[in-house]
Amino acid sequence: FGCLGTAFASFWNDFTLIFRTLGLLIAPSATVKQVGIQDLSSFVGIFSLVQTFVASGILTLLAFTAMLSVNIGVMNLLPIPALDGGRIVFLGYEFITRKKPSKKVETILNNVFFILLMILFVFVTYNDIIRLIKG
Repeated sequence: FGCLGTAFASFWNDFTLIFRTLGLLIAPSATVKQVGIQDLSSFVGIFSLVQTFVASGILTLLAFTAMLSVNIGVMNLLPIPALDGGRIVFLGYEFITRKKPSKKVETILNNVFFILLMILFVFVTYNDIIRLIKG
């Protein structure tokens, strides 16, 4: 039963780490090195990290994989249009107001945020490739 407690503690640590990191992106702390957009990683950076964790052993790799899974799940639930969290916000609006949001507004918001997310994705991937080339 001890491993169940450890699993929940590990999940909670990974879960809160995401919000602490997002907080540092938005409002840097004086006690922690500033985290910037250049510190984010795409699939290229994650692949490099996986190579490091593979060398550290299977348990370390599994812990990293679990942290990635929690990270993807939480990020997907952020209230950003074009993600599932944005859809939940629209459903919440519909529940509270008892009327559907305008399809035109919903489509425009989803498209704008999708384009912004793709720009972020390209920028972060570009930074990862430059980091990989520089060594």
